[in-house]
Amino acid sequence: MEKEQTMKFEIRVDDKREDAVSEGAENTSLQVYSGEVSIDIGQVLAANQALLKNVNRRLEEMETRLRSLEGVIERQAQALQTAIPQYLMLAAPPREVKPWRPAAPPLDDAYFAKFSLFERWFQPYKMRRRAAEV
Repeated sequence: MEKEQTMKFEIRVDDKREDAVSEGAENTSLQVYSGEVSIDIGQVLAANQALLKNVNRRLEEMETRLRSLEGVIERQAQALQTAIPQYLMLAAPPREVKPWRPAAPPLDDAYFAKFSLFERWFQPYKMRRRAAEV
């Protein structure tokens, strides 16, 4: 079994400074901490790793939200593209609707004069125009 190695970094701060300040000058230095400070690099790295994991998780959540929003925007854009012609059609002025007319000329008295009264009453099928039926 391998022994887990931890790296320790220690900073020791003493009250006495090695380089002496001249007696005539004012002491403008900060007060120093008189205790012992110890930083465990392993703990710092573990904390950084946990922080990076949290940041990575949040980034992935934001990416999935962004993808879902892109899908919603795409669907709304497609719906809008299909709805725009309908809106334009409703907003446009009405077009005149012309009734259907047969290709044959309209019936007049000259056409009916060709047939006898008997044909008009008992054989009306003879009065049909062949060109209008096609």
